[in-house]
Order: sequence, then C-alpha cells, then structure tokens
Amino acid sequence: MLLATHFVQKYARLLGKDLRGIDPSVRRLFEAYPWPGNVRELENAVEYAANLERTPVIQVSSLPERIKNSRLAPAIAEARPLRIADMERRMIVEALEHHGLTQRGKRAAAAELGIGIATLYRKISRYNIDLAR
Repeated sequence: MLLATHFVQKYARLLGKDLRGIDPSVRRLFEAYPWPGNVRELENAVEYAANLERTPVIQVSSLPERIKNSRLAPAIAEARPLRIADMERRMIVEALEHHGLTQRGKRAAAAELGIGIATLYRKISRYNIDLAR
C-alpha cells in the first residue's frame, strides 16, 4: 500500500488533480490481487485510475477492468470485510459444487482443500451447508 499511495501522490501532482487517497475497498482489492506485472502493473493501474477518477479518493469504478474483474474482486468489494469463517465456508461450497456431492466428490473436495474427509464433514455441519441443493 505504500507504493500505491506513492503512485497516487505522484499522479495527482503530474495530472494536477486533488487526489488524497485510496478507498478501503480498493485497498483490499490491491492487497489481494496477485500483481503478475509487479510494481509496473501497480503503477499503471494507479495512473489509469488517477486519470479517470473524479473524486479525491481512488474508487473501484476507476480501476482497470482486469483488476475490477479479477477472481477475488466480488468478495473483496463487499461492504463488510469477510471473516475467515465466511471465506472457509465459501471455499467448501465451491469445492463441493465443483466436485459434486457423491462420496467420491466429497473426497476430491477435501483433498483440494487440504483437509481430511472427517474434517470436511465437521465443517459442513458447523457451517450448516445444505447438501440437498
């Protein structure tokens, strides 16, 4: 975030804009995004957003599409931060949807999640995951 803040200040000066910071949802998205292009990609994203932004704070709507549409964006842009339990539940549901609800599917889901089958069943029970759907 130090680099992102630095780039916001840099492009605020260069563009003559009153940019004062980064919205918390953008911060969460930046922290979770994998940045395959490293620092150059971060700088380009901030420059792009600075050019589009009409408020004093960089918003998600001003980010490049590849970042806004990243796999993690919907979860990160939620109004409240996700708890670990919420994320764990979501991962279990996604793994079960992917592998299926058969015994073989549950074993594959457990393996994908890095947990044993008994642990998977405990977590299904703990999170009240409906296996009927």
